[in-house]
Amino acid sequence: GILHKYFLDFDYYVRSLLSTSVLRLLLARSEYALAAKCCIHGAGFDKEQLAEICSSFTRETQRKDWLNQLLTTASDASMSQRLFEHSADADAANNYGSTALVLAAGAGKEAVAKVLLEHRADVGKANQHNRTALMAASFCGHPALVKLLLEHGADVRAVDLSGRTALMAAAFGGHGTVVKLLLEHGTQGTWNQTAFHRFGFNLSTFGSASKPHGADVKAA
Repeated sequence: GILHKYFLDFDYYVRSLLSTSVLRLLLARSEYALAAKCCIHGAGFDKEQLAEICSSFTRETQRKDWLNQLLTTASDASMSQRLFEHSADADAANNYGSTALVLAAGAGKEAVAKVLLEHRADVGKANQHNRTALMAASFCGHPALVKLLLEHGADVRAVDLSGRTALMAAAFGGHGTVVKLLLEHGTQGTWNQTAFHRFGFNLSTFGSASKPHGADVKAA
């Protein structure tokens, strides 16, 4: 529960502090390859340290790959912005095809998502399971991020490989506020509840939010 999350956050914080101290030592010794790996493992870095490591790469492709990997794990907006100053790709993705935006949306990092969108990250780009940033934010219950993504044109009707939409993801997680946001955004017309029942969802548990205004609720 909450205590478990606290200890996870504390563990990350301690590891980050240790990694940052190690990073300073490695840079002082000009051990740039190890310093680059240290950043990947959570070390915080400033503008000068980033520039120093970037200049150490002999191949541009390696430098870009490193920057993109950092972008997918960026902890805050300022870090993301620094990476963009060195030409990181806004649509950088991890090994599972999840872009930095999908990951930020799922983690509730609204400020990071804003920076990514400002640099024209593709709001509809999906991972290998065809899950989008909107689905990630909906499933994890982040209404501010859902609203932000909708404002940037996220498709509420997109489906993943399991046939689930962002609305289904929100319903599955029990996030009533997100369900209401999605219903209010663009679900006019025929509203098919059969798919929801197939996955064990019951929109009636969300009260008046369970039926968009003017929608015709039918079973297929």
